Amino acid sequence: MDCGQASDGLQVIALTTKGSPACGTAHRVAEAYLKATHDDHRKVVVVHADDARWKCRERRGEPNPYTECVKLEDRAEKVRLLS
Repeated sequence: MDCGQASDGLQVIALTTKGSPACGTAHRVAEAYLKATHDDHRKVVVVHADDARWKCRERRGEPNPYTECVKLEDRAEKVRLLS
């Protein structure tokens, strides 16, 4: 589900079984990730959003890499950040 853009202009995508409320969480995850990584988006980090832990890392994409954050307590819930 397309959730619009993060504060830095990256596109925020929620891969979820929760429906439209997931966009709010996806944005909080995105902003926590951006704050944690600053200028080095290649780091693997664990961020906290909505009382949950999300593991975020850069993934290979065709043609561009993207960032994927996976909720550690429910791996079906994901957030992707695309340029």
